Amino acid sequence: MKRGDVFQTRFGPVEGSEPDGTRPAVVVSHESLNQNSPVVIVVPLSSRRPGRIYLTQVVIPASEPAVDVESVAKCEQVRAVATSRFLRPRGSISASIMAEIDRALLRSMALVPRP
Repeated sequence: MKRGDVFQTRFGPVEGSEPDGTRPAVVVSHESLNQNSPVVIVVPLSSRRPGRIYLTQVVIPASEPAVDVESVAKCEQVRAVATSRFLRPRGSISASIMAEIDRALLRSMALVPRP
């Protein structure tokens, strides 16, 4: 498993507005963690709906091989999950989309000034 890989992930049980059900998630944790830990850090994906996209979100076009429909990476909902929650691999995100996700993660954690 590598950073940028997308897995169909089982998120339940959850509370409140946390991402629920089974959905794709992109691995964003460091490679050493991905290779040595039973827990990795992911960003959940949702299918894109019309409306506002926040600075902490990244649109992933349907042309990306790891998604079936235009999706949104919700970097404000970053989460550590056990790898046992991964149901199946879906592919990898392109380097350009991963760079956008990196910037959105920095903004969601207030590690860079707002643009």
